[in-house]
Amino acid sequence: MGDKDFFISAIYVKCTSIETNELWRSLTNQSLMIDAPWCIEGDFNVISDTEEKFGGSKYTWCNNRKPDKRIWKRLNRTFLNDSWIQTLQNNIVRL
Repeated sequence: MGDKDFFISAIYVKCTSIETNELWRSLTNQSLMIDAPWCIEGDFNVISDTEEKFGGSKYTWCNNRKPDKRIWKRLNRTFLNDSWIQTLQNNIVRL
């Protein structure tokens, strides 16, 4: 990304709703202070839609139980702020 500063945050969220809420509050507060490209990636331990909870390769977690009790979920996410996206778009090499 050239000589610009950038930030990358790796996330692993614990399962309790209190800890998850604390993480989102912390990320929100940090977003107000970061004025540079920022990528947040990791295991957020939550789904955003019920369609993210069943079999298939797009899912990143399985409870490894027998087939009739097996659950698959997509828990890993990547978030980019506007600055990160703009920097990437400005540095794309067109052939």
